[in-house]
Amino acid sequence: MNFAAGVLQKLELDRFLFFLGPANSGKSTAIQFFDSLFITNSVVTKTFAEMGSPFGLSDIPEKEPRLIVIRDSESKSSEKATSIIKSLSSNGEPVPIQRKFKNSVDYIFKGGLIIASNYSNIFQRTGRGVLEKRMIPIEFNKVILPNEQKAIEDLFPQNELGCFISLTLQFNRNFVLETLRMALLQENLVRQEGSFVFSGFFSKERRGNKKNLAGEYEKFLEEIYPNQTLATSVINLARFSAPWGGLQCTLLSIVYLDRGVVRAVEGWSPEKYY
Repeated sequence: MNFAAGVLQKLELDRFLFFLGPANSGKSTAIQFFDSLFITNSVVTKTFAEMGSPFGLSDIPEKEPRLIVIRDSESKSSEKATSIIKSLSSNGEPVPIQRKFKNSVDYIFKGGLIIASNYSNIFQRTGRGVLEKRMIPIEFNKVILPNEQKAIEDLFPQNELGCFISLTLQFNRNFVLETLRMALLQENLVRQEGSFVFSGFFSKERRGNKKNLAGEYEKFLEEIYPNQTLATSVINLARFSAPWGGLQCTLLSIVYLDRGVVRAVEGWSPEKYY
């Protein structure tokens, strides 16, 4: 909902959604929901192959879409495609676009980006260190039987989408942006190790190392609450995450503030969070 609000309000999200899960798990229906929020020409469908090809984005400057969607991605993203995805999902970063029989342009995309895939590791080789801070993975882990599947029109009766759009346009800008940042961290914290998408603080190098854990957490606080003291940042995080329960428990049970220094709790074990 907050991502939709951000796109509708034309906010600089600096994030993109990554829907992952098996076939018939609802990914396409979720994308159709976003389709229904905009007129047809405002949503453009692309593939990784087009992202990586010389003229694959040549229509983007003319169409100026609000949403770019990769609906059923290939099993892997090339380095070129990953670089383009990074630029598309970054605030104000120009994307070099070549056009046949026209001058090339540096285009700044101001909309939202959604990628759906049956594979969780499509960025494992090319995205490490590039997309972690921008990706919000959402897992669709339940296969929906054919007799239980519903069309988007059945899920949102007439006029209901209009009410939804009206509601999201009233969302507070800061709330939308902070929620998306926290959603990114929550996914990284609670997912299991094995793919960089879900490694978060608990990589093999940091596993069991309390000093490194505290350092990484401190860096996160500096990023999400710039120009604030650590004490103020911890208070803000606790206040913001309280309604979400699990996130507050995950973060504040493994670190604490000691006279302005972030420290890991004694006896903390990363195995609890796998």
